[in-house]
Amino acid sequence: MLRPISQLKPSPMITAVMADTTMISLVRIVRAGEVAASAALARSQMRTKLIIVVVGITAVIIGLGFRLADRRSITRPLNGLARVMTRLASGDTSARFPRLKARTRLLQWPRTVIVFRDSIIERGRLSTTQEEANSERERRSESIAGPLCASSSR
Repeated sequence: MLRPISQLKPSPMITAVMADTTMISLVRIVRAGEVAASAALARSQMRTKLIIVVVGITAVIIGLGFRLADRRSITRPLNGLARVMTRLASGDTSARFPRLKARTRLLQWPRTVIVFRDSIIERGRLSTTQEEANSERERRSESIAGPLCASSSR
C-alpha cells in the first residue's frame, strides 16, 4: 500500500544531504549579500569622496571670489589712499584722491584725508601771510628807524 509523501520519513542520509544543501545555499546567499554590500559600500565611499572634493573645490573658488571682491572694493582704494597720504606728507597738496563709494566706515577715510590736506594748505597760506606781515613790519620799522638813526647821528 502506498503512503502519502507527507507521511514518508526521509532516511538520515537524505536528511544530512538536505541539511548540507540548505547550508551551502545559505552560505552562497550570505556571500552574495556580502559581495553586494561590499560593492554598495565602495560606491558610497566613492560618492562621499567625490562630494568632499566638490565641496572643497567650491569653497576654494568662493574664497577666491571673495578675495577678488575684497581686493577691488577695499584693498585697491586703500592703497590709492595710502599713496595720496604719502604725497601729502611730502608736501604735495595737489594729489588727487581716488573716487570711493562710502559704503563702509573704512571707505569714508578719504574725507578725513581731504580735511588733513585742506589744513596743510591753510597752514601754508597762514605761514605765507605771517611772513608777509613780518616783512612788512620790518620794512616799516626800518623806514621809521632810518630817519631816527640819521637824526641821532648828527
